[in-house]
Formats: sequence, C-alpha cells, structure tokens
Amino acid sequence: MSPITQGLIITGIGMGLVFVAILALWGLMTVLVKATADRPKVEVPPEVVEETVVQIESPVSVVTDNNEQLHKAAAAAVAIALQLQQRSNQSQRQEFGNLSSRQAISRAAFISRSTQLIKHK
Repeated sequence: MSPITQGLIITGIGMGLVFVAILALWGLMTVLVKATADRPKVEVPPEVVEETVVQIESPVSVVTDNNEQLHKAAAAAVAIALQLQQRSNQSQRQEFGNLSSRQAISRAAFISRSTQLIKHK
C-alpha cells in the first residue's frame, strides 16, 4: 500500500468516526429532551366545593387601639425614605461635580443603560 492510500484510509476512518460521534450525540440529546420534557398533567375531576360568603369590613370602619402607632410608623417610614432619596441625589451631584461635561454625560448614559438592562430582566 502506498502512503497516499494509507493516508486516505486513515482520513476516511477519522471523518467517519466524527460523523458517528455527531449522530450519537444527536440521539442522546433527543432521548434527554424526551425524558425531561414537561408531560401534560392529568386532570383531576373537580370536587364539589361549598361556597361560603365572608363579609370583610372596610378598612375605614376598622378601629384598633394601635392606629396612632401605625400612623406614626408610616410617617417615620416616609421620612426615612425621603431622607435616603435626598442623600442619593446629593451623592450623585457630588460625584458628577468634579467631572467635565463630556464625562458626566457619558457616565449618566452608562447608568441609564445599566438600569434599563436591569428593568428588562
């Protein structure tokens, strides 16, 4: 056998093994997809459920002893939220204060794009 013939035979065997491996992986993926696919759920006949009517009092008519405490807690929460928002705005102004206008615009655009990416997820 000439070296060219041997080379062609080895090349053919190698290419054949590659295609056989590809077909084997394709078959394996098909089996795994069928094994892990969501199966339709079996419908259970609905049971007869007695309907009960529950009357709920409106929030205005509910009077409790700790309404004053709830109002104070809500007011404190709003005050804290406003303070945190104000600090955030001040820190952003300080951060952009020492930058050139080009850098500030670039940084603001980057922050805007970042928040849009987070919102889309």
